[in-house]
Amino acid sequence: MKGIQYNLIAEALGKKGQTAYWLSNILGVSNATALRWCANESQPPLPVLFEIAAALKVEPRSLLVSLKTVAQELPERYREIEELKKIYPKKRGKKKK
Repeated sequence: MKGIQYNLIAEALGKKGQTAYWLSNILGVSNATALRWCANESQPPLPVLFEIAAALKVEPRSLLVSLKTVAQELPERYREIEELKKIYPKKRGKKKK
């Protein structure tokens, strides 16, 4: 079973003609770590995601999938949250002092 894809690092590397090995050398991490990020087996910390974006000269958000995409892959949890939002809409009004 394939896990949920959270990042698009492998796709961005491919578009720039680079490899996980190149990325590992640029960031000073092991090749295995870069490969795990590319395969979405693990995710880089947020500061590292920004370093990856800088190395590839792309916006950091272009390295992440949208919430809508992830939600389609998540099990019932996301749908349950959406149902609760419908039942308990956010109340707008005066703030209490």
